[in-house]
Formats: sequence, C-alpha cells, structure tokens
Amino acid sequence: MNTVDVAAAIPIPTPVPIPLETPAQPPSRLHTFISWTLGPLYIAAGIGIFMGVHHYMPMSPFMTYIVMNAFVIVMTQVLELVFPYEKSWRKPDDQFFNEIASTFLSATVGHKIGKTIAFACFGWFLTWSRANGGGAAAPWWPTSIPFALQVLLAFVIWEFGLYWNHRFMHGWAWRYHSLHHKLRRLSWINSGYGHPMNFLLTSLFSYTALSFSGAPVDVLIFTGYLSLSINFLSHANIDVKMGYLNLFLNTPELHRWHHVRDPESAGRNYGTQLIIWDLVFGTYYLPKDRLPSRDLGDDTPAPSSYLAQLLAPFRWVQSMSWKPVIPDQRMAFLPARAPERRASPE
Repeated sequence: MNTVDVAAAIPIPTPVPIPLETPAQPPSRLHTFISWTLGPLYIAAGIGIFMGVHHYMPMSPFMTYIVMNAFVIVMTQVLELVFPYEKSWRKPDDQFFNEIASTFLSATVGHKIGKTIAFACFGWFLTWSRANGGGAAAPWWPTSIPFALQVLLAFVIWEFGLYWNHRFMHGWAWRYHSLHHKLRRLSWINSGYGHPMNFLLTSLFSYTALSFSGAPVDVLIFTGYLSLSINFLSHANIDVKMGYLNLFLNTPELHRWHHVRDPESAGRNYGTQLIIWDLVFGTYYLPKDRLPSRDLGDDTPAPSSYLAQLLAPFRWVQSMSWKPVIPDQRMAFLPARAPERRASPE
C-alpha cells in the first residue's frame, strides 16, 4: 500500500449535528442594553488606544504593535471575565497550555515568516510601482482621497487575501487549519491556536495582496494598527450584539457559526476581520431566528501534545488526515454556496 492509499484509508468521522440552543430565559433589560452597546464601545476603545499610542507614545512600529497588543489583550480579558457569552468557556480545558503556546509562538513565528516571504517575493513590485508613480505610492493608488479612506481601502484589499486564504484552508490546506477547528470554546487566548503553516500561508496570501495594492508605507502601517483594534474581537468570549456592524466586521456572532458543528453553517463566514467578501461571494451566514450551539469543534482525531500537533500534518499515516472534514468540499471560485456538511443518518 503506497502513501496515498494509506492516507485514503484513514477514516474521516462524519460530524454529528449539535442541537441549537436558545436562552433558558430572556435576559434582563440591563443585560440587553450592555450587550448592544459593548460591541461598538469595544471597537471605539480599540481605535482610541491606537490613536492614543500613536500620538502620545511615539515609538517604532514594532514597539507600537507590542504596546497596542498589550492594551487590547487586557481590555478583552477583563470583558471576558465580567461579561462572558458562555461562562463555562472561561474554564481552561486540557488544551489550554497548547493554546497559549500556539497563540504566542506558532502564530507569531508563522506570521513573521509568511510576511517576510511575501515581501521578499513581491516587494520588488511595490518598490517598482512606487518608483514609477514618482512618490510613495503606485500611480494607480488614489492618493487624492482622504487618508482614512486609503486605510479602509487597503484594509479591504488585505481582507481579500485573508478571505481566499481561509477558503483555501478549508479545502486543500485543511491539514494545517484543522487544528484551529478542534477548539471546544472560544476566547481571545485561542484566537491564534493553530499550526505555524496555517499562519505562514495566511500572511503569505494577505501580504501578497497588499504588495500588489501599491499603497504607501504609512497606509500599510496604519492598516496593521487598525487590525489590532479588532484583532481579538471575533474570538472573544464576550456577550455582544453587533447589529448592523455584522454587515461589516467579522463579529463574535458571525464567527461562532463558523466554529459550531452545524451542517447548515459549514463553509460560511470566512472573513477574518471584515465580512465584506462573504457578502460578495455568498458565504455570509447569520440566521435571525436561532443561536449557535455552545458545543464547538469538529470530530477529526488529533494528537494531544503540542509537539505532536506540529508534526501531525506532515505524517499522512497519523490520525490527522490531510483531507478536508467535508470530503467533497473543494475550492469554489464562483459566488456560490459552499457544499453542506454531511449529517449522520438517524
């Protein structure tokens, strides 16, 4: 039996649909008020932190990144403790230390390597386009529009790379992304839980898109800072109602559907920070008449130790298969609904 035959013989458990939960009783008026106001306030606070650090604590971009991360992490952790979406998610599980190691090691290392490769391969285009533009930006970049709109445009271009990378991860690169979908709870601490190759490819896709945008350096830097303002929001265990912001940002309300074991939400909400490309390509999902289950994660087997998790994708004969959880799911480059997850026969 050759390697391909062995890989094909690895069983892929069919995900079992989880009954959707609804609140046992309606929340109080005060709770509802806080839920609806906390999300926008979180975004405003993140942007405020960014503006404050930039104006009153001038430092290198790297140090600004570190300081902003620290502020946003503290803010998110406090809100998870005092106003959680699911109280049981505050308790560490058996993967807690792996989540910490991955968030602060795998995500950082993979991100830096992917970013370096992207700019090493395509940075020449950025330099060439700016040189031909006679300034800091490529000739086609709209430098005449307000700076804030330039940052927003760069953000949308960046998210385009992130969106298609995420769809790629749910297809042929599932062996690198599947670890992230083993999470049984959502929290800012496991927003970076995954394989280093996952983050390398993510950075490669997104920064390649930015390289070809021709945006000036200051716009790119501000785009990165803005992303930090909402970086942990989608994974945060905070009970927020985002309202119309669900049409612009990848909010906790949207991202929970991406992680839940529900056949109807499979292949949906791929946006990382913005949700615009899900709306464009037909993968947006937010039902109004029900809530996602609190029971998360797929059922594909995976090693328990962090080192084994790092090695597993490179060993096709081990428990983590290279195949997608959805066997017939492939890249779909047309605006169409992703194939549904196969449900277990009753």
